[in-house]
Amino acid sequence: MTSRHDASSYLWWALLSFARGLVVVMPLAVLVVMFNRMGMSNTKAMLVSSLLLLPLALRPLAMTMVRGAKSAKRWMMASLLVYALMMVAVSCYLSPALDDLMLWICLVVMSLAGGTFEASAAFCGQQMTWKRNSGVLSTMILAMLMAVVIGMGMMMMLAGNLEVVSRNIEESWSLALKVGAAMILVVMLLVWMASRYMPGNGNATLLPPTWQTRKKEFVAWWTADRRRWIFVMFAVLFPMHEFFLWRGSLLFLIDRGSIGGLMLSPQEMGFAFCTVATALAMAGYDMGMGCVRRFGLKRCWWWMALAFTVPDVLYVYLAYAMPDGLWLITMVLSVEQWCCGMGMAAFIYYIMYGMVTGKACPRAHLDACWSLCMLSIILTGLFSGAIQDYLGYRRFFVMVVLLAIISLATLGWVVTKKEKKEE
Repeated sequence: MTSRHDASSYLWWALLSFARGLVVVMPLAVLVVMFNRMGMSNTKAMLVSSLLLLPLALRPLAMTMVRGAKSAKRWMMASLLVYALMMVAVSCYLSPALDDLMLWICLVVMSLAGGTFEASAAFCGQQMTWKRNSGVLSTMILAMLMAVVIGMGMMMMLAGNLEVVSRNIEESWSLALKVGAAMILVVMLLVWMASRYMPGNGNATLLPPTWQTRKKEFVAWWTADRRRWIFVMFAVLFPMHEFFLWRGSLLFLIDRGSIGGLMLSPQEMGFAFCTVATALAMAGYDMGMGCVRRFGLKRCWWWMALAFTVPDVLYVYLAYAMPDGLWLITMVLSVEQWCCGMGMAAFIYYIMYGMVTGKACPRAHLDACWSLCMLSIILTGLFSGAIQDYLGYRRFFVMVVLLAIISLATLGWVVTKKEKKEE
């Protein structure tokens, strides 16, 4: 039976994961849409937003600044405060040309603050995910998806409605960024209030890491198993088609029809994609994780991988049919995201626990999983905008379907290698 303190620790972890989701979704999605609405090309918008995600991928390096639970708490609060202040500063320097030097300085500082927060939050989170506990993992993923539903959905709908009322894109997004900053400050206060339930340094292996300690851990993790390179390739390549699809769909939904977009307003996209479809992704992830717990990953792998890849053809349908009805678009997006959530559950469970021998996830393994996933997101973001502009949306989504076939081939290769090793 779960104790009251354990339940409170889960609440603290959920709040912290919600804050992590807000920090990630800002450069990953909100800034991309904002840049597009202000006239920036798809290529440049995707490139800039991907570069702003780079500090989040360097978590193992930034975590060396943390010196225990108290130090992590101070870093979390300070970095969240700086992040919110930089969002306010960005809102003040918005201009139609996006050429103000202070704007880009504030974005860089905001990105660095996000990376610092992620590192300090990860240090605390590893106290809870150290043992194989899929419940903790599900709490983190669902809370981060909830940040997309509430944070991104609310900001998109607010900015879209303000664009209609004020007829001024800069003022609309400026106010939306201020609302987002206020949301982060509220979450920061809640995290601080719940921090008394934050796990301490109960595990000696999780004490303050130095750079030399980090280096030794990664060397030991890499050399412990000859199949690490297979794991790295799988962690980067298998979800890559979905990251291409997710980044490409953001601009596809709001771009004008003359270049193949569906011409949704920001508030319509906030409702269809950021709210309804993401909520269905949460339901799909929860169902997928339940199937993995009940039937085992080995029995679920292939049909969940098909659910992760086959629905990509729905975007090909949207690109060619270009339907006008919001509810039809919302239904198609919801089906794709629900299937994506199911497949992502199997993928996350495998990379977190399927490659680990023993009862615990090493710290280096947890950091590697995060960094590899962020690397895949950054790589897709660097090239997706340019590929979109060159191919057009129809051929771009056909390319995504072909990448999904590569994902299935990668899975078959990994499973074959695993079966040979077991023999």
